[in-house]
Amino acid sequence: MRRPAAWRRWIEGLVPAIALAATLACGGYGGSPTASSTPQATQASATFRLVGGGQDGTITYTNGPNLVFCRQEAGFADLWIRFAAQTAANGQNGPHLDIDVCNLGDGGTFSPMNPQAATCGAAKTFDIWWHGGSDVFVNSATSPACTLTVTRDGTRLSGTFGCQGLGEVDGTRSVAVLEGSFQCVEQ
Repeated sequence: MRRPAAWRRWIEGLVPAIALAATLACGGYGGSPTASSTPQATQASATFRLVGGGQDGTITYTNGPNLVFCRQEAGFADLWIRFAAQTAANGQNGPHLDIDVCNLGDGGTFSPMNPQAATCGAAKTFDIWWHGGSDVFVNSATSPACTLTVTRDGTRLSGTFGCQGLGEVDGTRSVAVLEGSFQCVEQ
């Protein structure tokens, strides 16, 4: 009968030791955090300032609570970038900003294209769409101060963007997307 009691005490002593080891390994008890098993390159985020169309403020999206992606499945373009408030339904049902990039290659500086053309041509071009609920705004090929710069490091993409004069689809208002930056991993 003594063997089962000793065995039970040994197990009862082992459980707290395992729990303490697990807590310390996860950075608990005020110790320094452990290195993440997910490399920094997989983090995706975007920030930009939206002015006009009833908006004036900075918007920040981080993958997880929001949706941020850079996908090769881009229809006519080489890359589809989306920054969305919601993760459900691919971000489609809430406010979101889409950028279609033509001739991505190793990155570079891109100029605005006619978003209605839906073909790339040979130049490094892009279009940008703001979907703010039922209001949709898009650039034109002549939108002022409209540029996208993309840097590639393997599959990690980062960049800056901005465009003034995005016109309302089926309307007369306009918005400006300013001071934009992003980072994502190409999928």
